[in-house]
Amino acid sequence: MTATSGLTLLVTLVDVSVVLLALLLLGYAWYSGALSRRLLPAQGGAPVLIGMLLVIVGEFSGIGIELFANGTSTGAAGGELISSGWPHWFVSRAGFLLIAIGLLVAVLARARSESEYEDTKRELEVSKYFEYQAEERFRYLFDSTSNSVYCYRFDPPVPVDASVDEQIRRSYDAILQDCNVIFARELGAEDPSEVIGGRFGDLDSSKDTAAHEAYFKTFVENDYRLEGYDLNYRSPMGQNRAVYINMVGIVRDGLLHRMWAVENNVLDIRQTKAALRHRRQYQALIASVSSRLVMSADENADSVIVGCLRDVCGFVGAQRSSLFWLDEASHTASVEYVLNPEGTPWGPLSIDQFPEIYARLRAFEPVRIDDVANPPADFRIERETLPTRFDPERLESPRIVHLGRL
Repeated sequence: MTATSGLTLLVTLVDVSVVLLALLLLGYAWYSGALSRRLLPAQGGAPVLIGMLLVIVGEFSGIGIELFANGTSTGAAGGELISSGWPHWFVSRAGFLLIAIGLLVAVLARARSESEYEDTKRELEVSKYFEYQAEERFRYLFDSTSNSVYCYRFDPPVPVDASVDEQIRRSYDAILQDCNVIFARELGAEDPSEVIGGRFGDLDSSKDTAAHEAYFKTFVENDYRLEGYDLNYRSPMGQNRAVYINMVGIVRDGLLHRMWAVENNVLDIRQTKAALRHRRQYQALIASVSSRLVMSADENADSVIVGCLRDVCGFVGAQRSSLFWLDEASHTASVEYVLNPEGTPWGPLSIDQFPEIYARLRAFEPVRIDDVANPPADFRIERETLPTRFDPERLESPRIVHLGRL
């Protein structure tokens, strides 16, 4: 074996080793899925892969021709063409060309991606700026509104396909994530940071189980929205409360993550409206009674007065009424009119029998005893005088002055 033939054999072995290594690496990449996930989907990836395969085929065929062509008689022009190496040379160069084209496409795609990335980055910065501005405006409204605003989160989130009872049970464990000062003050704190992290079940409304379950059930059944819901409940101290709630749930991927709510305490408003309505009704009653008493004829006075007593009883929710004059000279009281289907409960009366009532009427103070069976200590003498024959529960006695008489 000459030195030249030995060198040729060594080069051939190196070529074979390189080709086999390349095939091994491609096989591993295919087996691991890197080709299908990374190379082929990428722009320019398919030409690179095809070019690599062509180069391997060309090199492998070239090695085979070089090893066996000398010992094979092919004859004619075909044998000369094969032995000349033109076919595998052409295949190899075509493979290199495809690899170059694929790399060029990949470089151009990368440059375009980097440009798009920079544009997206600038858009993101602009979006963050406007988001910051919107958040500032939202925070201003959040803190300046006169209504209670709060957000409770669920950790972990609640599946919306869970039963309603399960979602109601989970609602007690929701955690306060954010709120404004108004809501914090309703919870007895001066700053929201003092109440952040509290449970939804710690609210007074949640202690009224029936009211809370009806409220949250409505929230779930209305696709996690409440608009103008009136929540009426009784506090742990036994006080009646009423709030007007608008609430929306944040649902993503079938899970309830948070719920934002705006609520307004409407009990004071209702009480004020009720007081105004009661005042108007009282003024209408006074106008009606006064006009009837002034305009009625003397012969109809008795029936008109009884009718007025009946209207007054209806207004205050009383069942019986008596009208009597106080005679300071004789220190007695005479019953003039009685509205009572069961008869008069009064016998002969003396001012000395109800000194506290008389003193308050003289001082232009109305008298009200909410529990006749157990009157206040100031009415200790009246305790024995007040009629118990008809089991009265409450007594009210306004002062009436007519022609100087009380």
